[in-house]
Amino acid sequence: MIKQPQIINFYGLTFTNISKKELIDFSTEIVQSGQKKIFHGYSLMFLPKLKSNPNLLNYLQNIDHFLIDGRGIYLLLKFFGENVKEHISLPDFAEILLELSNQNSFRVLLFGASEEINKKAKENVSKNYNNIELFGINGYFSEEDEEHIVDKINDIKADIILIGISTPKKEKFTFDWANRINSKIIVHCGGVIDILAGKTRREPRIIKYLALTWLYRLVLEPKRLFKIMIPNFFIIMFGLVPRIILNKLVRRKDFSIPNYFTKIK
Repeated sequence: MIKQPQIINFYGLTFTNISKKELIDFSTEIVQSGQKKIFHGYSLMFLPKLKSNPNLLNYLQNIDHFLIDGRGIYLLLKFFGENVKEHISLPDFAEILLELSNQNSFRVLLFGASEEINKKAKENVSKNYNNIELFGINGYFSEEDEEHIVDKINDIKADIILIGISTPKKEKFTFDWANRINSKIIVHCGGVIDILAGKTRREPRIIKYLALTWLYRLVLEPKRLFKIMIPNFFIIMFGLVPRIILNKLVRRKDFSIPNYFTKIK
């Protein structure tokens, strides 16, 4: 019987409160026991997507574990008195799973990005982890292709799937098809495949520690991200955070962060 990690509920957001060592042991037990668990991650910059994608909250209902993906949300939880153990981002978790897979000869599927980027990611991973059985499926498909893709995933018999597809497409795919997929660990890992391929650089450690990853990404891709990140920054810092402080002071039990974003006009 797998020992389940502690779950924190913070104004309607649930987080799996787990250390890196515990996550390594937990992930190994999931695969070896044949259970299925779906992992997602919350960051501050993810939360406004609940506003722009009205169905996203529904798609997240079948997620088993939400990691503290962003440093900003980790600091927010600490600031408001939550006894969180560690900040483990989705790229960190992907690295943990690749190391585990290399040690245990697990089968891993990289699901997402373009055909070219996916192929390059596989090449890079294979150089660093030569004991992994590695597979790839690109992330460009229509709804009509989905059943065929699920059959292909099951034919691969991957123990672990890293899904690097944009929001809300990956969340909807998992919501619709997870019951049909036979893999043990499914991770919504955003741009991790781009990182593995070398297309995108990870932020320096000091940037991550200071919770400035969003700004680092903005500097790298200003044209694509400016209209998204700057409004979201103001919504979080001058909307969400003051609202949490207010509700902390007056102890309104009905306040919900997901509801806050879904009701923003």
